[in-house]
Amino acid sequence: MKVRREKLLTCNNINKVFSKIVEQILPVTSWVIFMMSLVLQIGVQNRMGIQRDLIVRNKKLAATVFSTTYLEGYKLILIAGIAFCIILFIWKRKIFSHQNISILKWPFSYRWRKYLIYTLAVSILGIIMLAFYNSVSWLAYPWMLLSVLIMVIVQYSRLLYLIFFTPNLFK
Repeated sequence: MKVRREKLLTCNNINKVFSKIVEQILPVTSWVIFMMSLVLQIGVQNRMGIQRDLIVRNKKLAATVFSTTYLEGYKLILIAGIAFCIILFIWKRKIFSHQNISILKWPFSYRWRKYLIYTLAVSILGIIMLAFYNSVSWLAYPWMLLSVLIMVIVQYSRLLYLIFFTPNLFK
């Protein structure tokens, strides 16, 4: 008799792998990208070749990804994300206050609070950086802004993962 091998990629294993990617790999990758943009700013101050290269690349970015219409769209998306986080917080707070639970008790789990606070913080940072985009004269500033926008995308995806794919959200 032949012994059947268990499938390596069961549904439970796929969920665990997806969970590790969303909760650990993506945030670390976004922070590494942000740190690389800071190192790029340090390199700009010391190397003339990096300055010349960034001048050319920043012109391409300004013509495509950071045109004025896109910048306004990014601001609107970030404001909508902040409003969504605040509404979600108030909505869940109201549900828990009506269930005879002490108002002083926080209705969310630690992971939920962490994701919500990080998402709000990164979104606010993104709005601040977008507001000062045309007035900051650093050559690496567009790359810092791009890395912050990547961090915002990662945080929004983590928050959506927590909302839609995590059972027992508030425990």
